[in-house]
Amino acid sequence: MNKEIKRAVSAPVHNQDTYNRLKERLDELKRAQPREAADSAVMIQKIKQTRKDLSDHLTTCHTVLETSSHCLENFFRHLPATRLQEAIDEKFNFFDSNHDATLDREEVREAMAEMGQRPTNDELDNFIKLFDHDEDGRIDQKEFSQMVLVKLRLGKLPDVM
Repeated sequence: MNKEIKRAVSAPVHNQDTYNRLKERLDELKRAQPREAADSAVMIQKIKQTRKDLSDHLTTCHTVLETSSHCLENFFRHLPATRLQEAIDEKFNFFDSNHDATLDREEVREAMAEMGQRPTNDELDNFIKLFDHDEDGRIDQKEFSQMVLVKLRLGKLPDVM
């Protein structure tokens, strides 16, 4: 906007008509600046309110997830061990899409997504390394079982060498 004002002021004036048109345009530009500033202020206020609303919504979602997580942990804690293991085995078979009795990287990613996690590639690699006891780059049924028990806070992390 300021460039237009400078251009209008510095433009050569050839006659009175041109001068009057330039003066009108300059006055119009000067009047438009406060209106645009007011529009900008309103827009900034709307953006701030939207950010606050999103923050409040995320806080609520976090609270709901924590509460439901505690409820699920409590549920699984009181589930008979044999029934829990059956449920874990069913899930393992569900995620083992190629039926090779192991979960590859993408199958582990899908299992983690079902548990509410969206790891980055590095996080996924580190997670697999943590539970991949035989270091074959895949998660077998026993490793998966330990992974699930840890995620449910019913088991302990493997010892790190």
